[in-house]
Amino acid sequence: MTGCSAIIELASSRRGAQALPWHQRADRVQAHILVCFLAFVLWKTLELWQARAGLGNSPRTVLEELARIQAHDVILPTHTHGEIRLRCVTQPDAAQAALLDRLGIVLPKRIRLPEIALADTVARSAALTTHFVVPTSSLNR
Repeated sequence: MTGCSAIIELASSRRGAQALPWHQRADRVQAHILVCFLAFVLWKTLELWQARAGLGNSPRTVLEELARIQAHDVILPTHTHGEIRLRCVTQPDAAQAALLDRLGIVLPKRIRLPEIALADTVARSAALTTHFVVPTSSLNR
């Protein structure tokens, strides 16, 4: 039960007293309980996964180490298609690579962008293109 209280303490310290007015409705209280339960399940799963890999039982340490791995969006403007978006993952350092290897995790070099983001990019590039179209009838004058 100490793990459960640690998770609740961690969540409470990040929110502070700001969450009190938000929980005035029963559905919001139930949603909060669900989120806390899911966080607890994920925490315990990571703890067991870590223990099986022989890495101890401190999920906080694993999360802090893995939090330093980042994904970045590279946006390249083009003349014909608006822009090209690539989501790239930073290379882990030696300690992170060893941790990922022990956990059996392989990082992708690139992450596929969600279809919504791609559709948004196409829509924005189409909108930009239409703003700069000059009617040919005005050029002949």
